[in-house]
Amino acid sequence: MNSSSHDNDRPILLVSEGISYCHVVRPLIIGRWLKQLNQPILVACPRQHQALFANEGLRTMPIETADPRAIYGRLAKGKTLYTANELLEYFEQDEQLLRVVDPRLIVADFRFTMLQLAADMGIPSVGITSASCHPHFPLDGTTPRSEERRGGKEWRSRGSP
Repeated sequence: MNSSSHDNDRPILLVSEGISYCHVVRPLIIGRWLKQLNQPILVACPRQHQALFANEGLRTMPIETADPRAIYGRLAKGKTLYTANELLEYFEQDEQLLRVVDPRLIVADFRFTMLQLAADMGIPSVGITSASCHPHFPLDGTTPRSEERRGGKEWRSRGSP
């Protein structure tokens, strides 16, 4: 088997952290799109979300995630999202998954450990996150109007550089 044939057999790995619903929906939409391109896809997601992906005809495998209530509780107190132990568990689990799956591309939604390991292992990767996670996005419950997104002064004056 030549290497390009082998590469075509290696899946695109979609990773759904599953901490909130947006971390499930975005990979689901991307999975639907990739499926239309006849690409081999494997979705790593929490067990409780596997059926959503399987109902779209996507192969899944379970991953463990931190408790969303604990994460949002820490966030509400201004603490870090994950504990050091949780991150170490993520790294261990993700490294094992990558060695077993051998993906040709990783698309990870909020699974930062997966992206770091991908870089270390030389696997191309794409990280998905929300614009509201950007430190310069004003968290005042508003979103910029289209003219402001194009560089208007009003939105910038509300705290964005």
